[in-house]
Amino acid sequence: DGSIEDPNGHGPHIAGANAETADNGIGIAGVAPRAQIMPVRISTGPSFGLAVTVRAVDYAVANGADILNLSWGTRPGTPVNAYPPLADAIERARQAGVVVMIAAGNNGVNIDSRPIIPASYPHDNVVTVAASTNADQRASFSNWGPATVEVFAPGHHIMATMPGGGYDWMSGTSMATPVAAGVAALLKSVDPTAGYASIRDALLLGATEVPALASFTSTPGRVDAVDSASPLAPGISFGVTGLTEVRPDTPTTIGATPVIDPASGIDTSGTSVRATLVIDHQGAVRSVTDHEIVVDGATTTTDGAGRVEGSIRSNAPTMDLEVALPSGRYGLLLELVDASGTRVGEAGLAGFTVEPEVQAPVPTTTVPGAAPATTPPPSTGGGGGA
Repeated sequence: DGSIEDPNGHGPHIAGANAETADNGIGIAGVAPRAQIMPVRISTGPSFGLAVTVRAVDYAVANGADILNLSWGTRPGTPVNAYPPLADAIERARQAGVVVMIAAGNNGVNIDSRPIIPASYPHDNVVTVAASTNADQRASFSNWGPATVEVFAPGHHIMATMPGGGYDWMSGTSMATPVAAGVAALLKSVDPTAGYASIRDALLLGATEVPALASFTSTPGRVDAVDSASPLAPGISFGVTGLTEVRPDTPTTIGATPVIDPASGIDTSGTSVRATLVIDHQGAVRSVTDHEIVVDGATTTTDGAGRVEGSIRSNAPTMDLEVALPSGRYGLLLELVDASGTRVGEAGLAGFTVEPEVQAPVPTTTVPGAAPATTPPPSTGGGGGA
């Protein structure tokens, strides 16, 4: 059923790792924080019959799920053909274009030789996920299999949401699977028309190669959202000017121009450029909100998310910004958006530093027996360098 009540916390933890809200200063951030979750409860305890899983898969597919997260399985040594109705349900998901992410299991065994279902199914819409540690090693509990398991994802000491609004740590391939499923959801958002084969290929080809993991799976590595998204991203990049030698509290003009790959077929009519200004604050990225900025000649302020939007133009749009900023490390996230504010293609990120001008030091000389001459500090009050 569709109840979200889960007394043991397994389902809420998985949902949080996948899609918990980001950038709100509370708890954790999911891998795909704007993904929609369809809860499909198959049990309220540690065990259940496989018949209910068939109904669950069919229910999710019938109600429009793009990606299934199956963090459950049988004991090792279950023949792959032990329960044909479940294999048939995964096949129906394949025919509907649905990606099925499956936990490899927590027995520390090779499931090539000791299979479990559904993780050992050969369907090409299935991605079986093993668990890695924060040191990029196979978690000792994680099952593996060079022919059966496709990829690793972090699954050791993962913090995520729990019933009642709290957070807790859990370990298991159950935790690794929603991380990988979150990457799959991001890939679907990059290209909503992508079928299961494109998403699966992008996820596996974009995995980061990790030598310590190479012998355990068919793909020698751990999931990587950015590298996986590259082959799916429509052909938009941004040319940016004015980001060199930006001085503190000095008006600076920045220009941003989308560069469209003609082969992408993207129509830029009626679009505009949206910019989000962020700053590196003590190692964390924060939006620069309510900051005065001139956009295409009109004075405005960044909104609560640090965004401003340029003018809608009939041809390829550009954006001209004039902004004064204090010292710091900044980023400018650039997006091409249509009249409704929906992003067209992939975003671009330009980083820059606002720093005082470093004045040339006064040469120093040392006279034997005398104290060394001192070098006056720069007139800006900075010391030694930027």
